[in-house]
Order: sequence, then structure tokens, then C-alpha cells
Amino acid sequence: MSFRDRVERDTGKVFLDTRFFAESRTVRYDGEEYPDIPVSLQETGEDERQQKADDHAQGFFLVRAVLFCARKDLAGAMPEQGTWIEINSPENPDFFERYRVISSFCEMGMLRVELEVAGQ
Repeated sequence: MSFRDRVERDTGKVFLDTRFFAESRTVRYDGEEYPDIPVSLQETGEDERQQKADDHAQGFFLVRAVLFCARKDLAGAMPEQGTWIEINSPENPDFFERYRVISSFCEMGMLRVELEVAGQ
């Protein structure tokens, strides 16, 4: 087994293990739905939020988040900048938050997708 294969295996067994760091969520991307896949969604703190430069309304921010998941769980899809991805809420599985993809990167089978959403 190669080093890459071991890292991919260990990523699923530790970082994407729902007993430790990940949660089981449903993701919608590019017209497809991926139910109950292990993801880690890390939203930035309030102090890290940035007001949009072209927005003059008070209280309107871009909430940034980073999604980590296995690329194989999205059937090999690589989310593209400017596209939309929806992730359901752990508290209310029927509610989906809609995010715009800022950037995405895949290394050894693990996706890191930077996201933003308009919020108040």
C-alpha cells in the first residue's frame, strides 16, 4: 500500500469519522444530492467576518466557512469557483444552507472547499 493510499484511508478513519470530527450531512452540488456523507464544516468566528467592500448596508457580511469531505463522497466532483453548494443543517435536516464556492482544493482524496454566504 502506498503512502497516499494510507493517508486517504486514515483521513476517513480519523478526520472524517463521525464519532470524532465529522458530522453526517446531506450535500447538494451540481444538480446531484449526496445524502449522509461525513463532512467537517468549519465556520469562521464573528470576529473573522468581513463586510463586503461594495455593500453599504449595515449588518451585511460574508460568512465564510470551510468544508472538508472526501472527494469520492461527491462522486469525484471538484466544486468550481463561483458555483453553489448546499449543506443541510444538523439541527434541522430539511433545511439547507446555500454557499457560494470561493475556491476548492483536493489533496490525497480530501476536498477543502472555501465557502461564503450572504448573511445578516
